[in-house]
Amino acid sequence: GLMTFTVTRTGDAAADQTVDFATSIGAGDSAEAADFIANSGTLTFAAGVTSQTFTVQTTQDAVFEGDETFSVNLSNATNGGQIA
Repeated sequence: GLMTFTVTRTGDAAADQTVDFATSIGAGDSAEAADFIANSGTLTFAAGVTSQTFTVQTTQDAVFEGDETFSVNLSNATNGGQIA
C-alpha cells in the first residue's frame, strides 16, 4: 500500500524553510528492505505553509508477518528550524 506521512512545522511560519527526510531500518525496526521502497528528499515550506507530505510505497510479500516497522529521519532543517 501507499503510506502518507505529514510533516508539520510549528512556531514562526513566516520564513521559507526546508527539511530533509529519509526512510531507514533502525535497530528496533522489524521491516526488511524488501518490505518498502526507500524514499528520501527535501520538503520545502514556503512562507505561511505549515505542513508538507511525502509517501512511502510498501510491498506485500508471501509471508504474513503482522505489523512491521521502519523509521523516517528528518535532518538539515534550514532558517533556524529545529527538529523535535
